[in-house]
Amino acid sequence: TTEIYTLSLHDALPICCQTLLKVYAQYNEDYEKLYKAGMRSWGSLRRYRCVYRHLQEFLQSRYHVNDISLKELTPAFITDFEAFLRTDKHLCENSLSVYMLPLRTMVFRAIDNGWLTRDPFHDYKVPKVETTRGFLTKEEIHLLMNAELKRKTMQDRKSTRLNSSHLVIS
Repeated sequence: TTEIYTLSLHDALPICCQTLLKVYAQYNEDYEKLYKAGMRSWGSLRRYRCVYRHLQEFLQSRYHVNDISLKELTPAFITDFEAFLRTDKHLCENSLSVYMLPLRTMVFRAIDNGWLTRDPFHDYKVPKVETTRGFLTKEEIHLLMNAELKRKTMQDRKSTRLNSSHLVIS
């Protein structure tokens, strides 16, 4: 006789994908493909990679492990990682909020796939401080206009900054 087995999507996924860094690495691979297809930004991809490296370092320094099961993600883990970013990486409030969002994305992905049943971010508030941006002085604009920049990305930033400064002066 032939037996018929039904597998849920959850059962079909390899167990190795149910750890934080494995899920994160797969997400980064998929995100990079979207970036190469012109559907995502380079800055976001770079930030996701950076947070991945910070998580690796945090897991090693705090827990002495290379990865952690998604089921071990707790509110305490979230606040410990925030403290790590504040103290070891010296991030200020607004940078901290930007760096916590990729971890939150991984948690949502895990919940959506059934790998995690509770949200460790449930009572967590991403810190954010309202800031006011200053304007460049005429001297700073002059220095920027005359700056010799070798990298194209820096030249692009210079052009963007000068164009926005020109609008303020006009």
